[in-house]
Amino acid sequence: MARNKNHVNITSPLLRFHKIFDILKLFARTCGINVFAEDFRFGRITFAIFNMVQLIIALNAYTLWDSISKGKFAFALQNVCIMNTGIQSYAKLVTSVYYQKTIRYVCAEIDFMYRTYENEGRHYVKCLNESLNLLIRITIFMFKLYAVLTVAEIAVPLYYQLYRKERLPIFDVIIPLVDPATDWGFMIHQICTGIATTVTGFGNFAADTSAIMMLVHTRLMSRIIKCKFDDLDEVIRETPREQRNTEHMVKDILEWHQRYLKFTQANSTLMYWGIFIEITAAYISIIFNMVSIFIGGWTVAPIYLFASYCLLLGFCSMGNLIEVSNEELTTNIYDCMWYELSVPEQKLLLIMLNQSQKPNGISLGGLAPLSLNTAVQLTKSIYTVAMLIHSYLSRQNS
Repeated sequence: MARNKNHVNITSPLLRFHKIFDILKLFARTCGINVFAEDFRFGRITFAIFNMVQLIIALNAYTLWDSISKGKFAFALQNVCIMNTGIQSYAKLVTSVYYQKTIRYVCAEIDFMYRTYENEGRHYVKCLNESLNLLIRITIFMFKLYAVLTVAEIAVPLYYQLYRKERLPIFDVIIPLVDPATDWGFMIHQICTGIATTVTGFGNFAADTSAIMMLVHTRLMSRIIKCKFDDLDEVIRETPREQRNTEHMVKDILEWHQRYLKFTQANSTLMYWGIFIEITAAYISIIFNMVSIFIGGWTVAPIYLFASYCLLLGFCSMGNLIEVSNEELTTNIYDCMWYELSVPEQKLLLIMLNQSQKPNGISLGGLAPLSLNTAVQLTKSIYTVAMLIHSYLSRQNS
């Protein structure tokens, strides 16, 4: 009996989701930003994380100004990339706190989907499990991506120091009262920058996985509506033009479509500035890392470049997923057997069809839709801008 009970626990979509969600809440508590909790309050960890990220940004900004004033453009490129990471972290912290009620609403809707439909039929359970499997795959990939980047940034300088007897800083930043030219100063510098790298890396990972969890479930809600249309078509085939058998189903679909619109609007509001800063920072980091590779001098630049481009493509793919979900929903409304429904029911579906023509997608600060097409356009401009900067720096050095 115990074995069977455990088997149910593993296969239950609701319990699987709760296990994943508990891990995300653990990440949020570790960062002091557990906005998933109704009683969230600023605590010591929260203030410490905010102050640390602000300090990282301030020190890198000062170092950037110092590098440019002294003509050290290679160091300036590194500082911009590192500062971008800090700005991303800070933007995610502020957005999470400011929109905490919206975040809790989205999470409650996701929990409601699993709680309501894990016992409604095999086609519903299949949709729930496929959504969970996609979320798990993306989370594991994000963990590996951030882990490799963070470990590489710390391990490469350590390798140079232990085996090549060379002092290679994790990243160049001016820390007051710390002279990296001395033994103790270099050690303190490495410890401080190592902690900063770990904190920002883990914080960005925690925030990105939470955002992806909310975005992935947009498609789940769309697929649940598709399952409802399939159920409606099955009833229509058995008893065509029987309003008493289909009216409640049509009204239920209309209600879920309203929930879908509200859900996507909440996600669009949540991601508006966060995604804009994320993509912009990734775009700048890719360009400056390419230039760093061209001119040399930053050992971990290729890894940083790979990670930044993966993030750009990853979030653009999430935006594309929402676009596809919106288009599929419109198609499902049109392809159902609406012609076998009564006129009042057809009018309800016509309302849905009209509303589906103006979907709530994710945009880059209102400038462009978040999609793979946008990723392609950004990619086209990256190499051009990188070569322009490289040519300028080459002329400055010659």
